[in-house]
Amino acid sequence: YAEWGIRTASPFVRFRLLDKTIGVILAGETIPSGEAQLPLESFAALNFGFIDTIFIVENLLVYLTFPAVPKGLCIFGSGFAAVQLHCNIHLRQKKLYYFGDIDEHGFEILSEVRAIFPDVTSFCMDSTTYQTFAQFAVPGKASKRSVSDLHLTAKELKLFRFLQEHPECSRLEQERITQEFIKERLSLIIDERFKEEVCKALT
Repeated sequence: YAEWGIRTASPFVRFRLLDKTIGVILAGETIPSGEAQLPLESFAALNFGFIDTIFIVENLLVYLTFPAVPKGLCIFGSGFAAVQLHCNIHLRQKKLYYFGDIDEHGFEILSEVRAIFPDVTSFCMDSTTYQTFAQFAVPGKASKRSVSDLHLTAKELKLFRFLQEHPECSRLEQERITQEFIKERLSLIIDERFKEEVCKALT
C-alpha cells in the first residue's frame, strides 16, 4: 500500500541460538542461548560474530526442536520469506544450510535462496533421506517452474525430477524426519567443520 501513502509493517525474522556457550548482543543486551525476533531492518545489522554455521529451517516445529550445534544458529525461514534474508550481508560470511520439505516447492525455495546465497547447502533434502522416510511421503503440489531455471545441484535436480514423475508420493514433510537422523547428519557437519579449523590452525 506504499503508493497510497500507507506505511506497511516491517516483516520479522525469528532465530534461535544452537550453542548454549555463546550469546548474541541485541540493543546492548546479551541473549544467551535463547530466541529472538527482530524487524528485518534490525536483523540486517547483526553480524553474528561468534556464529559460523547457520541453518535456515522451513517448518516451525523443526525450527523449535533443532538440535544443538557448536557456534550454530537456526533461522525460521517460513517458506519463500527466506529470500528476505538477503538484507544481511554478513550471512555471506557464514556456512549456510537450507532445510525444507522434500517436495517440488521445497526445492523451489532452496533455488531462490541459492540465487541470493550461491554457497548455501541443502540439508536432509537428498535421496537417502527421502528413501529412509519414504513411507511418510504423500501427494504434493506440482511446481510450475522450468527445471532449467532452478539453481539446484545435479543430485537435487535428479530428486526433483523423481518427485515430478511420482506425484502420488512427491511430498515428504521435514517434520517426518526423526531427531536421531538429523543429529547423525549434523555430526558429519560438525566433524567436517572441526577438521577445517584444525587445518587452518596448522597452516
